[in-house]
Parts: sequence; C-alpha cells; structure tokens
Amino acid sequence: MRVEWELKDFKIRRSEIAERFTPLAERLDMQWRLHFSDAAQRIAIMVSKYSHCLYDLLLRSASAELPGNIALVISNHPDLKTVPERFGIPFHVFPIELENKKEQEEKELKLLQIKQIDLVVLARYMQILGPEFAATYPNRIINIHHSFLPAFIPLRHRAIGRRADHRTGHCANQPPCFSRRSDPQRPRSGKSRLGAGGPPASRISRSPIWQKDSRIRLGAASGIEQNE
Repeated sequence: MRVEWELKDFKIRRSEIAERFTPLAERLDMQWRLHFSDAAQRIAIMVSKYSHCLYDLLLRSASAELPGNIALVISNHPDLKTVPERFGIPFHVFPIELENKKEQEEKELKLLQIKQIDLVVLARYMQILGPEFAATYPNRIINIHHSFLPAFIPLRHRAIGRRADHRTGHCANQPPCFSRRSDPQRPRSGKSRLGAGGPPASRISRSPIWQKDSRIRLGAASGIEQNE
C-alpha cells in the first residue's frame, strides 16, 4: 500500500513523522518506508556500449525531468566516455573479466558509497551484478533492457519490447516495474522487428521517477505495461 499526503497544515513536524509512526508500525509488524518528494536522490548510471538509454537519461536530467541528480556514470568499457562528459558528468571505467569481476565490483561499490548514491540505473549494462552488489542496494537498482529474454519466466506472452525491473540478484521470475511491448503477431520486417525492443526507450527511462515517488509496488506480480 502507498499513501501520499501534503505536509501543509500537517500537525506533526516533518522531522518527527518517522519517530511518531514507528510505535504503530512495530505494533502492527509493518514493513514501511518514508520518502519526501522534494528530497533529490543521487543517481549512478551503469552502461556498457549501447548509448541510447544513457542519452535519454542524461537529456531527461538536463531538462529537470529526473527526480534527482546523475552523479556519475560507470562502465565496463571506455567507448562512451565522451557522452556523459558532454553533460559535465564524471565517467568511470572498471574493465570486467571473469577473473576480476568480484574485485572490480568491490571498487564500484566503494565509489558509489563515497559519492553517496541513492539509486543505481543499469542502462543497457551488459553484466550480471554479483549478489554482494545487489544486496548493498536492495530495491534501489533499476535495470533497463530488452524484454524478449527467455530467462524471464514464465512467458505468459511472447513479446518484443523494453522493460525496467529491480535487480535483486535473481533474474528468473523478476517482475517488471515498467514494460513496453510490441505484439509479435503484427507483421514486421526483420529490421523493424529488431528495432521494436530498441530506442527510443524514453518511457522506460521514466522508471527512476516512479522509483523515487515510491509508485512501484515491490513484489507485485506485474508492473506498468504499455503496448505499441
């Protein structure tokens, strides 16, 4: 359940809300979180070689559409170095191979903690995060990717498209927080079918906004879907 209210004329001071609510939550054995919509979150983007999701997020940030600040971009390749730098955002490269993956992720986590990152967005980051990484940012990692992936089961319909989901370390049965799909029965050429799951990913890139506003129900069987 999600409850939202205005603080204007609210009798409890903002700094006291959590303290005053805690006894009730404990009595009812509730799991709860309190967020203020005017609190800007610090966002880190992780990307590999595909730039379209990265560009979309950077442009949304530049036009004040994202609810926070993109503090840095991390990649396992140097290819997109100039993209965030055009926006004045630092770019960090951590080359990852099978033998150094854990060590490199530890360095990434250290950087994220130093920079006080609140939300991590995987914008076509073509690596599977290790369990330690996922556990450090529980329900604070959003993955943006093509949705036509057989690893996500059960496939109630075969569709091509884009989706964003929380990365928890378990790929299978991961419910999306937002998805956009194309009907595979619709006639398409090979080129248009390939592009159905690709750019623009603008609607998918709104998922950090819903994350910040707590509009994503964790553990839900399904999220927000849009057909095209």
